[in-house]
Amino acid sequence: MRKILFGLIVLLPILMSCEEDESKVIQTDLALEAEQLFETSSALSESAVFALFGWNNYQTLDSLALPGCPTVTINKNLKLVTLNFLSSTTCESSKKYARTGEIQLQYDALSSSPDSNVILSYNNYKSGAYYLEGSMFFSQFNSTNVLGSFNELIIRSGDNNITTQVSGDMIHVLTLQNGSLTQIESTGEMEGINPVGRTLDIKITSPKVQKMSCFKQNLVQHSAGQETWSVERGNNSKVSYSVSYETSATCTTSVFAILPDGRKLLLNPSE
Repeated sequence: MRKILFGLIVLLPILMSCEEDESKVIQTDLALEAEQLFETSSALSESAVFALFGWNNYQTLDSLALPGCPTVTINKNLKLVTLNFLSSTTCESSKKYARTGEIQLQYDALSSSPDSNVILSYNNYKSGAYYLEGSMFFSQFNSTNVLGSFNELIIRSGDNNITTQVSGDMIHVLTLQNGSLTQIESTGEMEGINPVGRTLDIKITSPKVQKMSCFKQNLVQHSAGQETWSVERGNNSKVSYSVSYETSATCTTSVFAILPDGRKLLLNPSE
């Protein structure tokens, strides 16, 4: 009898641990997790576009042609462009993507082609509900192809200080008309740590298309593209989300995610 009791005492913590782990999996809010991944993907795509306009275009660009209507300051000697998004600026823009803070664009001051290397840095920059902290690096290896990379970039919620950390590499293919940027097609992959400490992976499986005519109206969602989002679970397993960007009208995009349990979720119902 004592042996039986002793065995139960030994097994009890193990059974409780298994039950706790199972509970953690069951209690994961898949819709909330999808929304967090969507915010991560959107924040990175939205800000990267500012680095792809090109040094020469910024020389003549009216700030009203940029979403958020930033004050544009240009230092020609240093090849430095500063975009200052002021909350007091009168600008027609979606509240969802209202911006404050600064983005600095350091172009290659030693090259005859300033666009060959660009460093995008955030200075208390906030888009919608999220702050971005860190830098992105862009290398243009011909007139229409740009490699973008970032390492341990932080996306932080301004409401509750929840953070996501990501690193990744992207290829951006530019479409130009008379020297002006009209469209960006992006592919690539990023990985990182989500707000609860789980590893995540975002892979663009079909190029995401950003039309500049829509972006300048602060309609920042891509008009086409597909992504796969994966998130770590216990016991070396993971769950995956399939995401598609579908255009229903000019500059109007619906973003759908198929959750791991098969449900279909519209991620941007208010846009």
